[in-house]
Amino acid sequence: MPIDNKSADAALKRLQTEHKNSRYSDPVKQVTAEELIAELDRQIRHPDPQKTQSQIIQRAQRAAEAFEVDHPKLAAAIVQVIDLLSGMGV
Repeated sequence: MPIDNKSADAALKRLQTEHKNSRYSDPVKQVTAEELIAELDRQIRHPDPQKTQSQIIQRAQRAAEAFEVDHPKLAAAIVQVIDLLSGMGV
């Protein structure tokens, strides 16, 4: 099922905003978040049939769990994007 651009844009904007508002004590987590956000953005806007979307979702779920304690709003935004990808039939 295709997702509408308005929902995708809103979810990605929320994710980017939460990332920018997060204060990372660990620079590795910050880089991990940046890479994940870029990958999720690409996958929503231009799905790559060569990539296994279930792997992307699993990676995003692990990241959401890792950020849940220190960055709950960021974790919630990641989950929202995971839901969008799931709505695409992943």
